[in-house]
Amino acid sequence: MRRFEIDIFYFVSRAAILLALPLFISDVGLYHEYARNLIEHGRWPYAHFDFEYPPLAFPLMLIPGWLHQLFGFQDTESYRLLFAVTLLPFDFLLFLKFRTRSPFPGAAFLYVLLSSALCLLLFDRFDIAVGFLLAWPFLGGASDLGFAFFWGVGGALKLVPLAVAPARLLDWKFSRGGKFLRSLCFFLLLFTPFFLSCALGL
Repeated sequence: MRRFEIDIFYFVSRAAILLALPLFISDVGLYHEYARNLIEHGRWPYAHFDFEYPPLAFPLMLIPGWLHQLFGFQDTESYRLLFAVTLLPFDFLLFLKFRTRSPFPGAAFLYVLLSSALCLLLFDRFDIAVGFLLAWPFLGGASDLGFAFFWGVGGALKLVPLAVAPARLLDWKFSRGGKFLRSLCFFLLLFTPFFLSCALGL
């Protein structure tokens, strides 16, 4: 499939998800409430209300909340659209990387097809940002430092990247004297954002 056709497929699928599908069962209403707690009432997560996510997730809910208030919107549907627009760059960067540095033939088409099958779930939750942080080091040819950074930030956003982090060690070729030091540096870089996230949440 030519790039132009894949581009059309991507933009049409995203427009349909953002503009044509109605709000149904979603966490967007909860995200909107979390954002309003700070914007309208000055209440901070953890300190003034229960927040079930790591601290790094809060800005993803807060940014569309600020835009929602700035534009004078009132309904949850408009917040959902702004929330989706906030997440759209993560999705678009993944699509571009699959299109320009395809790890296998048809990777971009398959990405658009499978992600579109998620329908509302693609932008009604912030998992696309987590998926971006997990996949980007593989697609970008990142170094060990890159893996540690992206997966560490991902672990502060959601715990999923930390569950797959040990798999990175399988790809390393160590010298006899540097194995322990390199492993230690990797895990310090990986878990530091997570520990900071926990500390902020206490």
